[in-house]
Amino acid sequence: PEAEAWFRYGVAVARHRHDRQELARFLGCLANALRRRGNLRESERLHLRSLRLARRAGAGLVAAYALHDLA
Repeated sequence: PEAEAWFRYGVAVARHRHDRQELARFLGCLANALRRRGNLRESERLHLRSLRLARRAGAGLVAAYALHDLA
């Protein structure tokens, strides 16, 4: 829960700064935290969102992490 709160804060900051790459990264981190808590549906949704954002931002490494986490 504490990690989840920090990841949500990171998502908010990245949105505020209009930083797509960091937003994609924090969404992936939040998705992993949710998966560990058993919320698989929300985790998958956030990983897909992270993947789309990373591809749009040209962040290949972040996209690769999202693909790995979806597998």
